[in-house]
Amino acid sequence: MCAGALTAQTYLLFHIRPNLAYIAFIFFATLCLYNLQRVVLSPAYGQTIPSIRHHWIINHRKTLISLFSLGGAGLLICIFLTGTTFLYIMTPLAIVSVLYFLPGVRLRKIPAVKALMVAFVWATVSLYIPLQLNGEGQLNKELLIIFPERLLFLLSLCIVFNIRDIEHDKLSAVRTIPSLYGIQAGKTVAIVCLLLSLPLSVILYQHSIYSMSNMLAIIISAIITTALILNCRKKSSEYFYLLGIDGMMLLQPLLIYSCNFI
Repeated sequence: MCAGALTAQTYLLFHIRPNLAYIAFIFFATLCLYNLQRVVLSPAYGQTIPSIRHHWIINHRKTLISLFSLGGAGLLICIFLTGTTFLYIMTPLAIVSVLYFLPGVRLRKIPAVKALMVAFVWATVSLYIPLQLNGEGQLNKELLIIFPERLLFLLSLCIVFNIRDIEHDKLSAVRTIPSLYGIQAGKTVAIVCLLLSLPLSVILYQHSIYSMSNMLAIIISAIITTALILNCRKKSSEYFYLLGIDGMMLLQPLLIYSCNFI
């Protein structure tokens, strides 16, 4: 839902007709990929510090396989409806996403790359590719501003998830900012990323890419996200991350939609 909502947000911001087949593709592709990751990594979860999430994954392997299959079938149907023009960009991203967690490769083990890699893929599929499909994807100055804005927002969330995974990452020799420098350093970097994204929102407003309401929605989203980051703890519950931090990817599109149509 978060992946689909972020993609729909791009259409809202640029006032272009939503490509519903592509939005559905992102939904199903995310469902497929994330459940594939859980299936592949589930044996390793039993060897690390247990959590409610890890216990659920271990005990519901068949459910994960079913969701993976549903996602795979859905994305194939969406490719048929959307066409294959975007696959030349999507395919390398899909390969990188699989290599990110594939045993024996695991790109996530590259120091400090874990969060940046995830944020870059999300920003590309939710922002750049939708604009490409609608003929709006030229590397103009507006895109060169809005892409890093989206990237910094997502990067801040990814860094916070590294705090959740800090013990697992240490045991797996995955070096992230929180695992190398501590939780407070991770929270500080995440907030800095958010703060750096806000001037870009103002610039986009000054260039008439964002309306006043869009800029305010993004600022409100950043304020709420900052408050959550400040309250992030090593022992914060799984629901804090899954509903709170992940939920910011759903809240921002909802705020933009509300500010445009209320």
